[in-house]
Amino acid sequence: MLSSTFVREFVIGIADNVTGDTEGLFFVESDAPDLGRLRSTMGVRSG
Repeated sequence: MLSSTFVREFVIGIADNVTGDTEGLFFVESDAPDLGRLRSTMGVRSG
């Protein structure tokens, strides 16, 4: 519900504070994000 409440896109990613490098891994663009894809991106296996 974050997306519709705040009318914003949210990004889950990683950052390196030393180099300043960032990488967006998963974009939440709707109220029903693809949780299976998020788990896969994070390396979490179902089971």
